[in-house]
Amino acid sequence: MTKKYLLFFILICIEGFSQRKLTEKQIDSLQNTIFTTNSGNADKIEAITTELYYQSKEIDYKKGQINALLRRAAHRVNIKDFDKVQPDLNEAITLSNDIEDYYSMARAKTIEAAMLNALKLYAETQKVLDQNLKLIPKIKDINKRRLMETLFYGRYINLYGNQNMEDSVHHYAGKRMKAALLLPNSEKEKPIIILSTARLFCVYYKTAKDFKKLEHYINIQEKYINQTDNLFDLSFYHKTKADFIYNYQKNTKNYLDTALEHYKLAEKYADQSNNLLLKEAIYPNIAKIYEDKKNEEKQVQYLNKYTTLKDSVVKKENKTIEKLVFQPRKEDQVKPILPSEGLVKSGETRFMFIYLILAALLVLFLLFIFFRRKNKNNDHFSEDNNTGDASLNEKNQKLRKLALENNIAFLPSFLELYPEFKESLLRINPALINSDIEFCALLKLKLNSQQIAASKKISVRAVDSKKYRIRKKLNILSSENLYHWMADK
Repeated sequence: MTKKYLLFFILICIEGFSQRKLTEKQIDSLQNTIFTTNSGNADKIEAITTELYYQSKEIDYKKGQINALLRRAAHRVNIKDFDKVQPDLNEAITLSNDIEDYYSMARAKTIEAAMLNALKLYAETQKVLDQNLKLIPKIKDINKRRLMETLFYGRYINLYGNQNMEDSVHHYAGKRMKAALLLPNSEKEKPIIILSTARLFCVYYKTAKDFKKLEHYINIQEKYINQTDNLFDLSFYHKTKADFIYNYQKNTKNYLDTALEHYKLAEKYADQSNNLLLKEAIYPNIAKIYEDKKNEEKQVQYLNKYTTLKDSVVKKENKTIEKLVFQPRKEDQVKPILPSEGLVKSGETRFMFIYLILAALLVLFLLFIFFRRKNKNNDHFSEDNNTGDASLNEKNQKLRKLALENNIAFLPSFLELYPEFKESLLRINPALINSDIEFCALLKLKLNSQQIAASKKISVRAVDSKKYRIRKKLNILSSENLYHWMADK
């Protein structure tokens, strides 16, 4: 809630200053209050960073422009608005290069790595991180250099964590913690970095059942927990502390009451953030405490809370799955054709009418099968005979390589080489989305169904279904070869 009020206040300040130019000092002051972003304030963060960018540009304050661009880019990664991230990063890097700001260049690369990692492009993420480590020694300010080290180590942790490489996560968590502890206490990100890293160690050593090291990192969290208002950090710390007391300090006096006190605090912060996963983990533990305290009424209360929450989560998941997988699209729904009342007058007439309907449907079905097979043969003929790289120039070969690797740079590179392609398709159907355009680009480059399936990690059947939907969207006749049609665009 505090952050929401703060953002509202910033918007009021900017609105008040919008009639006149902000100074560099005012811009920096406002930038410092919006460092942490979250998806709940998407509209405000977007508006604030955009306004600060233009205010900085108006007075030719490049540092202000860079900070606004990077914070907007980071926020867009958080809310998964990936299409708009790269232009912001490219401009920020260009401006940083102009003023030799290596810290901001490196920051831009950590944001790019976060985006690639979120898109599960792990090889590209690794490449960006490895290649840009060389920027860190160029940062003159030692504290900023150490801060950047923690950011890079954090990206490595995310990269290896997504691939379940626990030893690598542990290695980079150690390097991150070491760099973070050397940061001055005046650095506002220090407690955030230390708490998140200690949290990783707690999970690691709890799994490894190394209770001494687990306690060590709980104590580190305890030292810095009062310096944050992050509800997740607060809830996780109190849950971990409660787990430790309940499982490993049973010989201490009043251990049940102390553990319960921490569980209750964890529940409070999880409620405030409406974190369902944390609440789902906390409720059974509280129920177990009340069972040990022989308080059956409270035990049942928390078991019911857990069951209700679990049921609601399952219902939401099932509803989403049903919507995504089982609900037919409007174009797939076939309305039954009913005979008019006037025709159904006798059993004989009804039988004759049904017979004619069935005969007509059978003819239509046979025609559909015939044309579909003909078209499929045409498409496969095109795939088998027109996919060789020999007929393609060097640029097309590079595009095919990007496509086969499912590289994020494929579509922008393709549209740069074929700028009229997208426009020609949108003239036919303005409702086409980027994924449709990209699929059509793969067909124009003569990738066959097997190659597309391997690139996109989907089945060949799914590729063929996508071809069928593209035909419908672009009004391509079933008798027309899809590859030839795309080649002419």
